[in-house]
Amino acid sequence: MEVIFQNKIEDYQAFGEYYVTETKQGKRLSMQLFRLTQFIIIMFTALLGAFTWAITTKVQAGVNIFVICFLAMEAISMLRSKFKPIYHEGIQLFNRQISSMSPKDLSSLQLQKQLKIDDDWVEIRSPDTEHRWRWKALNQIGVTSDFIFIFSQTVVSIIIPKRAFSTEQSFIEFGRMMVELKEKNRD
Repeated sequence: MEVIFQNKIEDYQAFGEYYVTETKQGKRLSMQLFRLTQFIIIMFTALLGAFTWAITTKVQAGVNIFVICFLAMEAISMLRSKFKPIYHEGIQLFNRQISSMSPKDLSSLQLQKQLKIDDDWVEIRSPDTEHRWRWKALNQIGVTSDFIFIFSQTVVSIIIPKRAFSTEQSFIEFGRMMVELKEKNRD
């Protein structure tokens, strides 16, 4: 079975969101970034409170500034993250990586690709690359309502958009077949 597809920038953004919210590694990355953000907020607001205490020589003024600034920064953080603070920083990291790519790298990501699968192999080709894996060399197959994500040990991901298929049924069938072949060749 084979599919020909071409990725858009939005596909990589969708991958970042999937990775951060649905994979073990992505959740761990998000939690680390969330904890770092919380540490920075606490330290910054504590320094503001200490600075206020030092200037006014009133402990209560320092505590008040700390509490008010902490609550304000947490409220801003929650609003910025659309009430998903743990995942927000991880998703933003992926978006920053995409926006920092050179035009040449971006165009390379958007080249047309051909993915072939059979009982033993997964093969992907584009004008500038060719990869071939046995099924057991793939770490994970992720299927969402709009994408099929393939995680290997050598390439971060392959993103197959639903729009590459003529019908929704063929997309579902292809995703199901990939998951079954991965399970069958688990070894």
